Amino acid sequence: MPESVSKDHALEMLTQVTETAKKARDTGQDMRQVRELIWKSRAAFDVGSYETSVKLSARARVMLAAAQMAAAQVRGEDPETKVAGSDHRHWPSALLTLGTMILIWSLVEFGLTYPGYSESRNQYDSFNCAPGLPNQACLDAQETMSQALARMEVVLAIRIGFAIVGGVIMIAGWMNRLSIESPR
Repeated sequence: MPESVSKDHALEMLTQVTETAKKARDTGQDMRQVRELIWKSRAAFDVGSYETSVKLSARARVMLAAAQMAAAQVRGEDPETKVAGSDHRHWPSALLTLGTMILIWSLVEFGLTYPGYSESRNQYDSFNCAPGLPNQACLDAQETMSQALARMEVVLAIRIGFAIVGGVIMIAGWMNRLSIESPR
């Protein structure tokens, strides 16, 4: 009967559970039973039994979760709210970084777009179709330029909107960082 689990999937699961076990071991948790399951999973993977490897990796993952919940209880944390890999202390830094990137991007884009808009606005303001002459080409050019300016104004407004969003995200990250770092 052919295996229904791909080699890539089996390798990914084995790698994830191995990395998680290493992190747990580094925090002082006893990982002997989990390591035995990982060795068996690796042996199954090596002989091409990918489905068995995935099953053993899944069992190891369950054992790791149980060990992490037990360690959380020992530390006095609520194990129901602490999920493996969900340490939120880094969120403020991520928000600050994201906000900074959005703000810088939007300001650079604004800086690149505004000079072209300003020049086009000056050209439009100095555009002069001779009054009284039925010059349709001149009127068409003026209308086209007016539409282009309107589109550029929308683009500039969007850039300003992104700059504001980036600033708000930065402030949220900064406020969140202060709330985490301040003593309670």
